[in-house]
Amino acid sequence: MSILIMMAYIEIIIVILALMSNSLFTFMLYQASSLHFNCRNLLFSFSISMFLLTISHGLTVFEFLYEDKTFEYIYFVSPRGTAWRLIHEFGYGLQSMSLLLFSVERLMSSACPTGHTKSGVKSIFALLTVLSILFSMWFSYVIHVRNVMFVSTVAMNVVDVSGCVILIFAWKRSLLRYRATIGVFSLEQRFQLSEVYNWSRHLIPAVLLASLTKFIVIVLIWILITGEYKGNEAAFLVSVYNNVLNLYTVVMPFVILLKHHKIRQKLLHTSNQKSVEMKTIDGKEIPRKHDYFEFLKQNWA
Repeated sequence: MSILIMMAYIEIIIVILALMSNSLFTFMLYQASSLHFNCRNLLFSFSISMFLLTISHGLTVFEFLYEDKTFEYIYFVSPRGTAWRLIHEFGYGLQSMSLLLFSVERLMSSACPTGHTKSGVKSIFALLTVLSILFSMWFSYVIHVRNVMFVSTVAMNVVDVSGCVILIFAWKRSLLRYRATIGVFSLEQRFQLSEVYNWSRHLIPAVLLASLTKFIVIVLIWILITGEYKGNEAAFLVSVYNNVLNLYTVVMPFVILLKHHKIRQKLLHTSNQKSVEMKTIDGKEIPRKHDYFEFLKQNWA
């Protein structure tokens, strides 16, 4: 059994793990009730991009395993392989753009905590999301049709780093504004500032990890271009490149879970109100809200 076939079976396992992990991340977003319209849509866009990256790579590997062709043919020559590559780079670009727009949205929310409720702001981010999709399509076209790999990937890495810097700035700004607006902002505005702070802080490790992943990808692409690798050697580097992105997808939700206590608590259902007893200072148990209203209903009937 050749090393490429062995790697392909390992890749299938990584792809399955990545799909399960990204499904977990999507479920986490579904459960995050505090996320508002713009924030949720951008993170769902990010989730979709990771599904595209993983599925397109998985289909390429499946085709290699079940077709009597070389990996070089499947990836570089086959019409289906070309389609998978176009989808893959579209997902690559959409991932970077979604994180950048999410960071910009967090920065705007730190400046205007209730701005997300305005229809104009929703329309702007809806338009930006559409533009990010079009830009990602153009990115995929430039790489696989025009063969401008290195410059395009470096430019997308600049997008990743910019998103990371903006998110860190939004995190710091929201914390400073939260402390400076005691007695000035309404409770709703201060709650939104706290949400900006929390989500920014919890996603910073994931965004930093994305930047590191894309940097490793640039190194691999540079080696692939400058070394003029062909055949199995090129296929091996492509395989490593895809697995770096898939491993990021596997790890990323757990990085967020490690930091975000509320999401982890919801996911694991560790918040059990029935097990918590509240008592007065003289030791009398305070009835739970449900019991209290049942008592009122019975006595007022």
